[in-house]
Amino acid sequence: MRAKIVIGENEETIQNALKVLQAIFSMIDKVVRIKLSDSARAKCDKNRKKMPNTKAKEDNDQIEQEKEEKLRKEMAEEKERVRKMTPE
Repeated sequence: MRAKIVIGENEETIQNALKVLQAIFSMIDKVVRIKLSDSARAKCDKNRKKMPNTKAKEDNDQIEQEKEEKLRKEMAEEKERVRKMTPE
């Protein structure tokens, strides 16, 4: 990972940037040391596996809704066309 940080030339901005960078580096060090327990890891893996299924289900639901809306529109058009027909 790369980052380019523009700090500035003012002494105050340099000091503020130094504090922020020290906080960022300390957080990165803490995150690296964190390890998940076996139960937490299993739960995370289970949730990750659910995500594609959930997304696929949402996509299928949306497609179904679009199909139903199209069918309703076609039926309304057909009904309107029949209503406008003159009796022979």
